[in-house]
Amino acid sequence: SLNLGAALSLSVTTDGSTGVTYQWKRDGVALVGATGPNLVIAAAGLSDAGTYTCEVTNAFGTSTSAAATVAVSAAPILASALKSSSVYVGDTVTLSAAFTGSPAPTYSWTKDGVTIPSATDSTYIFIPASTGESGVYAVTALNIYGSTTSSATVTVNAKPSSFLNITSGFSYGQNFDGLEKSGSSYSVRASNYAPWADGSTNGATNGGTSFEGWYCTMDQGFLGYRTLNPGGSAILTTPPPESQSGVLSMGNNGNNDRAFGGLPWTNNKIYMGLRLKNGTGKILNGCSVTYVIEQYSATTSGKSDTTLTFASQINAAALKTGTWTSQLTYTPPTTNSTSYVNLNGYSSSYRTTNTVTLSNLNVGTNQDLWLRWTVATTSSEPLALGIDDVSINSLVVTNLPQTINFTLSKNSLTYGESAPVATVSATSGNPVTLTSSSNSVIAVSSNNLLTVVGAGTTVLTANQGGDSTWAAATPVQQVVTVNKAPQTITFGLSPATAK
Repeated sequence: SLNLGAALSLSVTTDGSTGVTYQWKRDGVALVGATGPNLVIAAAGLSDAGTYTCEVTNAFGTSTSAAATVAVSAAPILASALKSSSVYVGDTVTLSAAFTGSPAPTYSWTKDGVTIPSATDSTYIFIPASTGESGVYAVTALNIYGSTTSSATVTVNAKPSSFLNITSGFSYGQNFDGLEKSGSSYSVRASNYAPWADGSTNGATNGGTSFEGWYCTMDQGFLGYRTLNPGGSAILTTPPPESQSGVLSMGNNGNNDRAFGGLPWTNNKIYMGLRLKNGTGKILNGCSVTYVIEQYSATTSGKSDTTLTFASQINAAALKTGTWTSQLTYTPPTTNSTSYVNLNGYSSSYRTTNTVTLSNLNVGTNQDLWLRWTVATTSSEPLALGIDDVSINSLVVTNLPQTINFTLSKNSLTYGESAPVATVSATSGNPVTLTSSSNSVIAVSSNNLLTVVGAGTTVLTANQGGDSTWAAATPVQQVVTVNKAPQTITFGLSPATAK
């Protein structure tokens, strides 16, 4: 067993034959350049651990040496740190760190110094139930040679409250031009973030714009947004490192015309969304959503798997919760034949307009319609994508549904008995009208009062025709039978008189 960084030296001897060749292997895989009787590794790393053999070959054949098992011992070393983030109550929080070490370390977690008993892996996932779950979260990796810790701050905010109210004749547009554009203050190459406040005014130094109803976040590490200006110094490294991933305001250098999006990472999606509240007083069944997608970088076709997905949900709690219905997934058409390159997404060559017609939504009065755009990738060379010029129009609203409740005190009676009593109402509160299929059996007068006229069967129908807000209700019927009343015959004779 060797300590990390110690020298490793292995050798084989032969019987002195000439024309001998050597090939060293680790775990059965030939080591490039290891073709002598001695194998020397000046500073052993964790990847150098394994079982070594040497194949010795001459004109008469090949012989394999006895195996030598090499273990490399090391205290845990932090390979990828936890990321601080800001989330909402009900969001899924993913905290993940990576460590190396031999033997493999065990893990423990704390929140504000207090042990989290259920957390025993390098990744900890939880759903905060209150803002009280804000705090400093830390993971410690431990083996027999030592330990190391990574920590991050998680800020849990109250559930989102901002929304855009949809009323009759609603039409909406958002061009994101108020977002920050500075290539020096908030460059994608720098560590500073422009602050983002959900549903509020953002981009103060660029004049600011109201983003009422708008939200954005990431799977982890969301701290704000930065700027990407491919015509200036605020451009991506090619290909970009993980440190440049995140939410971005993108546009031509120094131009107020911005797009909103980001550069995702393999385990870190970018989410942008809009919360709309149905204030029409009716059912919102559809609308038309148009938006432009701008592409700010490209790579070779084999690595170009970044997507931008548009989805919707009724009454979502936040951008990362609930079940979303995918409406359109966009894969950038532009690739580069040889390498990763920056593009000017502001150019018409890299802009794509999409229109999605949402239908059968059935959003009730004062319920929410959420729209979400997600930028995601599994590639080591993700692309920067953003949305611009979002518009919502062509609302489809229908009157509210209503139902009729209709009961009778009795459905069968004998002629001469008192008439049935009708109890009838509509969930709209509008008046309900009763009609009889046979007025010669039961007649209906004002206030739906029933009068028995004769024997027979009739169908009473309750109707509510609707108005400017309520749709016509489905009629409800009751069958009433009036049986004939029984009768008796009296028959007698007077006595005969004799003469």
